Amino acid sequence: MLDTNIFDALVADPSTLAKLLAAVAEGRMTILSTHIQRDQLGRIPDDEKRAKVLAIPTEQIATSGAVWDVSRWGEATWGDTATNQALDQLIGGNVRHAPDALIGVTAAHHVDLLVTEDARLTSRLGRSALGLKVGGYQELVALL
Repeated sequence: MLDTNIFDALVADPSTLAKLLAAVAEGRMTILSTHIQRDQLGRIPDDEKRAKVLAIPTEQIATSGAVWDVSRWGEATWGDTATNQALDQLIGGNVRHAPDALIGVTAAHHVDLLVTEDARLTSRLGRSALGLKVGGYQELVALL
C-alpha cells in the first residue's frame, strides 16, 4: 500500500514509476488503496499532476475500521475491538490524524508493506502492536 505522499514521489520519478507499472502489469505487485488516498489525491489543485497520480493503477479496498466524518459509507468496515483500539492509538486524540490512522490500520490488515515518507505515521506504527512493515520510498525503489 502506498501512502498519499508516495504517489507524488512516483510521478516526479518517471523511471521508478515505469518499473512500478511494469511490476503491476506483470502481476509481481499489487497496489492496494482506499478512498482515503483517492480523496486526498483528488484534491490536488494541479489538473495535470492530479491526473497522473490518479492514473497509477490500484485495487480499491474498504478501510479496516471507520472514523466519523472521515470514512465513506460502503468504503469502510466496522472495526473490531483491536482495530478500534489501534485507530484510537494512531489518532492520538487529534482527529486530523484519522486519515493516516485508517491507512495504517488498513495496511496492517491487508498488505506486506506500507510505503510512506510520513515520519509521524512511521513512528506511531512502529510503536503500535499492529506488526506492520513500514518502509520509505527508497525501499520501494529497491523492491522494483
